Amino acid sequence: MITVHRTRGIFALSPTTTTERALTMEGSNLAPYSRSISGTAPGALDPRQPQRLLRHPASRLLFASFDPRTAFATPPDMSKLSLKDELNRPKRVVVEVGPNGKSSWRFVPRAKRDAGVVDEGQWPRVIDICGERVLCTEEQWEIYKLDPFYECVVHPEGTLTTITPVPQSPTETKDDALFGKKRVYAEDYSRPSKRFRAGEPEPSPMEDDADDEPAPPPKRARSRSVTRDAKRLRPGLEKLRRQKATQQRPDNQQNEENLPEAAASDHDDVMEDWVPPSYHPSDATKRGRGDSEAHTREASPEVAGEAHDTSDRTHRTYERTKPSKRARTTSPTAARRNVQSQHSMREKMKRAKLQAEAKARAQQRHAEFLRGAFGDAAPDVKYENGFTNGFTNDAGATNGVHHDDDLPDLDEEDEDEVDELLSDDQDDEEAARQAAIEESRRKLAELEKDRPLWEEQARKRAQSEQVEAERIRVTAAQQETERRQQEKARRRQEEAKRRQEEAKREEERRQREEELRRQEEARRQQDAARRARQRRFAYGPWSTARALERYRTLADEFDRTKWTVETSPLTFEDVPWPVLHSPASGFTVEDVDWASVEAFFTAVRPSMRSQDFRTFVQKSHLRFHPDRWRSRGLLRAVVDETERECLDVAANTVAQALTPIWSELKGR
Repeated sequence: MITVHRTRGIFALSPTTTTERALTMEGSNLAPYSRSISGTAPGALDPRQPQRLLRHPASRLLFASFDPRTAFATPPDMSKLSLKDELNRPKRVVVEVGPNGKSSWRFVPRAKRDAGVVDEGQWPRVIDICGERVLCTEEQWEIYKLDPFYECVVHPEGTLTTITPVPQSPTETKDDALFGKKRVYAEDYSRPSKRFRAGEPEPSPMEDDADDEPAPPPKRARSRSVTRDAKRLRPGLEKLRRQKATQQRPDNQQNEENLPEAAASDHDDVMEDWVPPSYHPSDATKRGRGDSEAHTREASPEVAGEAHDTSDRTHRTYERTKPSKRARTTSPTAARRNVQSQHSMREKMKRAKLQAEAKARAQQRHAEFLRGAFGDAAPDVKYENGFTNGFTNDAGATNGVHHDDDLPDLDEEDEDEVDELLSDDQDDEEAARQAAIEESRRKLAELEKDRPLWEEQARKRAQSEQVEAERIRVTAAQQETERRQQEKARRRQEEAKRRQEEAKREEERRQREEELRRQEEARRQQDAARRARQRRFAYGPWSTARALERYRTLADEFDRTKWTVETSPLTFEDVPWPVLHSPASGFTVEDVDWASVEAFFTAVRPSMRSQDFRTFVQKSHLRFHPDRWRSRGLLRAVVDETERECLDVAANTVAQALTPIWSELKGR
């Protein structure tokens, strides 16, 4: 199946699958059935159905839903929509696509419904087709509604929908088709018809279901290419028109009596259904053509009667009985003369418009000449006798520039009158031009009398301009002087700021050099003291007393010095290790162990009083405590990373060895 969408009068086709849609339906609609039909091809059960519905055997039918709101020229205003409004249900549309790609469409007729039935229900479902239960899809149901040989009736809930054949007349042949041009039907005047204008493409016939309003008759286009002179000559044209109407009235009345009744109609054709309208020529045309041709275009009484017998069905057929064109009332020669006169009138109006524009340009040049000659003292000249930007009315007052939209349109009867009257205006225009020239000369003479006045005004204006120029020059000089002074002050401030910054940088550099000098001096003193200590304890016999003296000397300096990497880096020789080893014997960090520390304090204990020894052990224990080393940052003062790790291990060893000695002394 092909689903057709329409937006603003245009259909768009998109494929959908009927079988898939049928499988999604609820099982409540499926009663026992003997067979099922689906698809958009007619003739699933009736082989003769394609001959009645299709123009060509190779044509295809497509179905779609048509929503009237989608055909609006502009989308509806959402603020004006209401839930209480009655929404029109979408209508079904059938489209026949021929083998050459051309398509025609129409609305699918409605089925008959019993009393109390609101709509045709959901599809697919089981229906009764000529006494047989068949599972039918919506497309096949619509095909049977399109077939005039069947009658489709929707019954209340609980009763199957029925499709029964309609009794046919023997004159009905197999050549009748849904979109064909050979069928002739009687016209049904019970429903409103649609009109279309002659000369336009024939619209696709369609059934309106009594919803469409008759289209209004087309309006005759009126030309707006008129000139401003035509508006000024309007009163004379009206008078000439009335005279011509009085003279031609008898001829017009006689022509109206001879016109056939069909010529009085403004409507060209009336269309309602798929079948194109039958053509009924006028009596004159019939006489010009053969009787056989006229006979073929009239409906037979049998067919017309048969169509009226089935008038109760929603599928109406018709035969147009009104003539399709009006009888000729004027000759082609007269029409050509009217067109030529209209062209001539337009040319004259164009010339008049160009003359008016030339007058406006002349006035502008004259005004520019006055401004160039007199400057600001040029007078405000009021031009008369037509020498203005616009045209003058009957009273002679200037109305300004007019536009074509403000002027009335001329009828066809005005064309000859304008052509005659414009020729009489050429002399008036020449007289008006001469009068305008004389008026201009008079104005120039009046202005020449006032020459001393406007020359005095020009001198005063020149003096005032000179004074203003001098004032501007003095002001500019003062502003330039102030600007230079401000520039000098700014430069002085920048120079002072630069000198201050240079002095500050010089002071900082001097302080850094002084600090470096002090650090270098402290480092030299530290190195000299270290070398003196090494020389002092490197020579002579080594004993416990000298070991204790060395420990106390190094301990005082170790506690007093602020060790840093920059000024006083800490080394292994600077730490007062409590051991009995001589520095000259190659004393290293591996010699600092638990036994060496205990041996040192055991050896020096006899040479001290008990209270002095206790104070000596307490200070030594605090000196090597890990928290004390961490708070003083002693390990951060070691430059070599390997030496830093060795000093950390040795200091922890001394602290651990002193802990039991200090605990023993506190316990006593």
